[in-house]
Amino acid sequence: MRQGMQQGLKQGIQEGEFQAKREITVALAAMGLSEEQISGATKVDINIVRKWLGRDSDLV
Repeated sequence: MRQGMQQGLKQGIQEGEFQAKREITVALAAMGLSEEQISGATKVDINIVRKWLGRDSDLV
């Protein structure tokens, strides 16, 4: 049971970090940074950055 709680906590932290990166991505774009700069700063794949910014016309 303890292992399940630890796994759940770890997953929750990862989801929170992912959500924070998404919010930071939007804020950096509003400040005028390029997709490449945002990807480098957040260490998030450029395709994910584009998806978050709604610029993924060729992605699903």
